[in-house]
Amino acid sequence: MGNDKTKKQTGQTQAKKKGGMGIRGQMLIKLLPTVVIATIILTVVSAINSKNTINNEIQNTMKSELQSNSNEINADLEIVRSQAINLAREVSIYYKSTPMDVFKISFSSAIKSSSIINGAGIWFEPNAYNAAERYMGPYWYKDGDNIVETWEYSNAEYDYFSQEYYTNAAKMKEGTAEITDPYYDESSKTVMATCSAPIFSNGQYIGCVTCDISLDTMVDIVSSIKVGENGTAMLLASDGTYIYTDDNEKVQNGVNIKDDENASLAKAGEDVLANESGLTEYKGDSETYNLYYATIPGVNWKLMIKMPLSEINAPVQKLTIILIIVAAIAVIVCAIVIILIANSLSKTLNRVKAFAGDLAKGDFTVDKINAKGKDELGLMSGSLNEMYESNRDVISRISTGSANVNDSSQRMNQVATELSEKFGDIHD
Repeated sequence: MGNDKTKKQTGQTQAKKKGGMGIRGQMLIKLLPTVVIATIILTVVSAINSKNTINNEIQNTMKSELQSNSNEINADLEIVRSQAINLAREVSIYYKSTPMDVFKISFSSAIKSSSIINGAGIWFEPNAYNAAERYMGPYWYKDGDNIVETWEYSNAEYDYFSQEYYTNAAKMKEGTAEITDPYYDESSKTVMATCSAPIFSNGQYIGCVTCDISLDTMVDIVSSIKVGENGTAMLLASDGTYIYTDDNEKVQNGVNIKDDENASLAKAGEDVLANESGLTEYKGDSETYNLYYATIPGVNWKLMIKMPLSEINAPVQKLTIILIIVAAIAVIVCAIVIILIANSLSKTLNRVKAFAGDLAKGDFTVDKINAKGKDELGLMSGSLNEMYESNRDVISRISTGSANVNDSSQRMNQVATELSEKFGDIHD
């Protein structure tokens, strides 16, 4: 054993002196870079696919959130439209024979039955209801639990004929209703909008019915939208005026998103107003936001959800770190496995090398190689063992024959000596 160890050390020393590299080093140099490159590629591809999957999931979530809330807002507005159309139809049928007190009852009932209608009015064309009256515009509104009637808008000073709700109604078809863009009402300190429905008699426009809508319910819906930790919503009128945002001063001052002091948000607002739905982004004071948006049908208001990009990317970054750690562990494990395999191969090859060296020196007293493996090295070791057995048998037979020849030679020498002595005696 000591001799084998000395031979192994001598072989390793000679390899080092020659500048050669062992099989372990060669396997590490050739295999490990391939493993590292493959692991890096796999990590990058996994990270990209994960990012796309997460972004698609977030976008689908935002789309679903926007759709459901848009539908909820539109459903409330549709109720108001239907109410205005029904009231306009009632007036068109009975206005010639019905006193205003009767209309007050039906309008008061409509106002009380709705949580978002604050007031309603009838606005007749000049002399249409009463030939002696140019302005005929009664208005009823909520005052606590009571419904109050006022005629303060039925005069030349207010001139309801020039108001947006009236001019819009004059352009509509019978049986339709439209809602104006929201506005901030200073007296009630709330955001409101007006729904107008035209009144026709025998195909002729004779005025309109209006229902004033308190948008508190819509604002509550929008303000309650929370996505993730920091995702919040905004609501814009069709022209870009803020209906709801975190900064209430913008609502009170009627700021348009296109004129926002944040130039990046103003630019994003232009994209929002130009498209039905989609995704854009803008930069805040210290954060970049993704801005998801959709259009509320019928009024073309824009419902938007802003989401910090850092929060969107957080799961991707976390997953990327995990993938990098797993990849590093995989590389280390592969390196260890390569070293173990190389060591095993190196030990086997060193035994084969030492065995072959002994045979080359003519030493057939060594033990055979332990060749239990079924791989190439095991088969090679088995072949060397067979060669060893075959050569040892040949050498053994040669040795035996040589010994026999030597014995015969000795006996012949002895016989020759004896004959020589006998011939000497005869001669004497």
